[in-house]
Amino acid sequence: MSHEAAETSPLLSTTEPNREEKSLHELTTKRETIALNIIDRCINSETNELFTKQEIINAIIDNNISIDINKPVYDTAGEIINTLASSGNLPIVHKEDPDLLSILTDQESNILSQSQSNKLPIDNNEDDENENKYNDNDRGSISSSHSTHSSRSSRSHSTKKSRRNKQQRIEDMKLKIAKHISIHCINQDTNERYSYQYILNEINDLEFNIRLDRSVEQQASYIVSQLMTLLPIIEIFEYNFPSISYRIWSNMGRNSFCCGGKIMIGTDITFFIFTILALLITSIIYFIKISSQIDNSNNNNKFPMITIIGIILLFGVIFFLSRASLMDPGFIPRGKLSIPSDSDAMVRSDGSKFCDTCLIWRPPRAKHCRYCDSCVEKFDHHCPWLGTCVGARNYRYFVIFLILISIYTVYVFITGIIVLIKYSEILAKQVSTNWADQFSVAMEQEWLISTITIISGFVFLSVASLALYHCHLICVAETTNENVRNVYAQQPNRNDLGPKKNCHNVFCIPVKQSYIRH
Repeated sequence: MSHEAAETSPLLSTTEPNREEKSLHELTTKRETIALNIIDRCINSETNELFTKQEIINAIIDNNISIDINKPVYDTAGEIINTLASSGNLPIVHKEDPDLLSILTDQESNILSQSQSNKLPIDNNEDDENENKYNDNDRGSISSSHSTHSSRSSRSHSTKKSRRNKQQRIEDMKLKIAKHISIHCINQDTNERYSYQYILNEINDLEFNIRLDRSVEQQASYIVSQLMTLLPIIEIFEYNFPSISYRIWSNMGRNSFCCGGKIMIGTDITFFIFTILALLITSIIYFIKISSQIDNSNNNNKFPMITIIGIILLFGVIFFLSRASLMDPGFIPRGKLSIPSDSDAMVRSDGSKFCDTCLIWRPPRAKHCRYCDSCVEKFDHHCPWLGTCVGARNYRYFVIFLILISIYTVYVFITGIIVLIKYSEILAKQVSTNWADQFSVAMEQEWLISTITIISGFVFLSVASLALYHCHLICVAETTNENVRNVYAQQPNRNDLGPKKNCHNVFCIPVKQSYIRH
C-alpha cells in the first residue's frame, strides 16, 4: 500500500515536472546566451555580415551539440564555434584578433573558475525556494558573463576595425602616390608616361613603407628615386625663376656691374686682374726677346709670322678668359619659399635639392657656391683665376680658354727652345765645339729667355692636363663637382648621350638666357 501511495503521491507528481521545466528553461537561456556570445565573436564568411540569434540556435540544434549548463559561456561558445567551423555546415569565421581572443579566453576561464570555486555546493534535497534562488543567481552570472564578453568583444571589434581603417588609408595613399607618379613621371627611353596600375604594382612588389604622416609629393619623390635604379623613370619638375634687374642682383649677391649691367665682375676680381697681368707681362717679354729674334733671322719672310701667330693666340686667350670671367655663369635668383620641416623632403627624385640659403628648389646639377653666395645652374667649380664660378653659361668659354692657353704656352716653350739652341750654336762656333755643350751657357747668358721658356713649360703641363680632364668630362657628360663626388658610381648618368652629342650640347647650342637683366 505504501508503494502505491508513494507512486500516486501528489507531492511527487507536482515536483518532477517543475524540475524538468526549470532544467529546460535553464538550457534554453544558456543556449540563447551562447548564441549572443557567438554573434559578438563571429561573422558569416560568405556575406561578411553578422549572424542572427535564431541562425546560431538552429545550427546548434541541427548539429546535435550538447551544452553543459555548469560550463562557462565563453568556453562553451568557443567550442561550438570550432565545431561549426570544422563541420562546414555554417560559413562561420572569427572576427576577432586571434592573440587577443586567446588572452580574453584565458582571463575569462580564470575568472569563472574562481567564481565557481567560491560557490557552495547545493544539496539535492533543498526545497524549491533555495533551488529558485540558485537558478536566479545562475541566470545573473550568465547575464554578467554575457555583458563582460560583449564589452570585451566590442573593444576587440573596435580595435580590429581601427586596423582595417588604417590599412584602407594606406591603400588609398598608395593609389594617390601611384597616380601622382604616373602624372609627373615619364619613361626616359620612350618619353611616355607609366600607367598608375604599373606603378602601384611596383610599389606593392618592392614593399615600400607607406607613411600616413607624410605628404603624397614627399613619398612619391622618394619612391621615384628608388625606382630610378631599376627603371628608366624620371620625374618632371618645372623650374621657372623670375628675371631680375642687375641693380637688384648687386644688392642680392656679391657681384658688381659696369657698362649698364653688361659686364658682371666676380667676387675674386683681383685674381682675374693678376691672371691678365701675368699673361701680358710674360707675353711682352716673349715678343721682344724670342719671337722677334726668330722673325729677324728669317730674312726671306717679309711678315713676322711667329709674332703674328703669337699675338693671335694671346688675343684668343685673353678674349675667352675675359668672356668666361665677366659674364653671368648661370646664377639663379633667390626666392621666398618656406623651408621643408623634414630633412628627407629637401631632396627630390630628380636630384634637385632645396637651398635653405636662397630659399628655392634649385634644378638638378645646380649647387650653391659659398664664395659667390648664390646657386649656379650646372655648377662645375669656382675658379679663382677667373674670379667667379664656372657654370652652365660660361663653361664653353672656360674650356676654350684652357685649350687656347695650352696651345699658346707650348708655342712659347717651343720657340723659346729654338732661340736658346740658336744662341748655343753661335757660342759653339766661337769655341769650336758642339751646341749641346754650350746650351747651359746660353741659358745662363739669356736668363730672361730661359725663365720665360721654363715658366711656359710648367704652365703648359698644368693647363694641358686640366684641358684634357675637362674634355673627358664633356665626353661623359659630367661636371667637375659630380666627378669629384663620384655621383654616378652607383647610378647611371642619364645626361650622357654619347661623346658626339655631349660635345654638341656644350659648344653648339645657344647659351641660355640669363635671369639677370641689363
